[in-house]
Amino acid sequence: MIYLIRHGKTDWNNQGKIQGCTNTLLNQEGKKQAEIISEKIKNLSINKIYASDLDRAKETANIINKKIGTDIILDKRLREVSYGDFEGVDTKVFTDDMWEVFKRTPEKAKGESRINVYNRIKEFLEEIENKDENILIVTHGGIIRMMLYYADNTDNFDIDEYAKHSTGKWYENLQVIELKIKK
Repeated sequence: MIYLIRHGKTDWNNQGKIQGCTNTLLNQEGKKQAEIISEKIKNLSINKIYASDLDRAKETANIINKKIGTDIILDKRLREVSYGDFEGVDTKVFTDDMWEVFKRTPEKAKGESRINVYNRIKEFLEEIENKDENILIVTHGGIIRMMLYYADNTDNFDIDEYAKHSTGKWYENLQVIELKIKK
């Protein structure tokens, strides 16, 4: 089984800022969240933890691992989507139209395309999905949305289908999600 967890809270989460690949740290609330979730999942028999190499995910994985005691493998493919020039900006300033433009032409803001994110997630999941292990992945909200999209669409990426699949889906910090890939 593959379990997904979004990192604990950061000050930027509380401030409503877009983090993307900006390397932010957990705040006290985020550290406490990680301790609480580690207690809840300690009996899942996790064999391996994969985590984004960004500090907020790394730190979350390390706190969780105090209860699990297994290997943590850091993987850059699990980094959040790069929002380019929009990182550090308050989400309240974005309209739906602005998000739509970013989704279709992120390069205008020096951001990362959704097809690039899909391809790196596909590559990562294809490497781990057939392992007979319980795997915990500590990552970011945008990556969780893409992993769930991939689970239903393993053959190809379609920006319009992705938009339908992911629009309005928000994953709380340290929510545990089971990933079931359909082949």
